[in-house]
Amino acid sequence: MSEVKHLIPNVPKYFKTNLQKLVVSQLSMFESRKNKNLPDSFWVNHIASTFVETVRWWVDNGMTESPEIITEYFYLAV
Repeated sequence: MSEVKHLIPNVPKYFKTNLQKLVVSQLSMFESRKNKNLPDSFWVNHIASTFVETVRWWVDNGMTESPEIITEYFYLAV
């Protein structure tokens, strides 16, 4: 566990860069939740950032929830 926490400071930059590409490719999945006044670049950044922070929260809290529950939390938050 401590090995994972040690890597967390590097996670946001790595994940955000790659997640933004992934989010763009899956944007239709989130389109119904997007307010039409939000620029796409903001929306993509928000989704990627929310995912990164969800993973950070999960690790910081001992990863007691299953990945499926964390996925559910993520989808509820965006």
